[in-house]
Amino acid sequence: MTAISLSVRLTHMSGADNAPVPPLALSLLLAAERLDATLRERLHADGWPLLSRNQSRLIAEVDAHRTQSDLARRLTISRQSVHVMVAQLQALGLLHDGPGSVQLSPTGDALATAARAHLHALEVELQHSWDGGSVQSLRRSLAAWLAEPPGTPCAHEQPRASPVTNTVHERPPALGED
Repeated sequence: MTAISLSVRLTHMSGADNAPVPPLALSLLLAAERLDATLRERLHADGWPLLSRNQSRLIAEVDAHRTQSDLARRLTISRQSVHVMVAQLQALGLLHDGPGSVQLSPTGDALATAARAHLHALEVELQHSWDGGSVQSLRRSLAAWLAEPPGTPCAHEQPRASPVTNTVHERPPALGED
């Protein structure tokens, strides 16, 4: 099932005109895919190599203290996949795989700088289409939420009863919790 067909299945009626509106989480997923694709297309139009989605994400995650294992964890892909991508990006002159860490080459650093400029332009475009709130507020909210480990309940979440059995389900303990 494609993301588009999934979005149609998950829409619900909302608003004064009863137009279908997908859930916010789905909209964010689709927007992230669109922003990434647009960024990669714009960089390619500027003469940069056309990177895959994972190569683009790897470039974004590289800093002076990241090992290939760190990158694999951050990208939720195998170390072998990271190893292959690092080799591909080295062949393009974008990365150096130094002792203990993966680093951007000067060319890779220039690509990252160009990407930041395009991301800023995309953010401005997004803000012009926004019908309320600010991109800064959304950025702060998402950064705070993403800083929490996955599965961390929000402060307002309460145990809720199953609609089928009417049994209250507590949040399962996190690893290391008793």
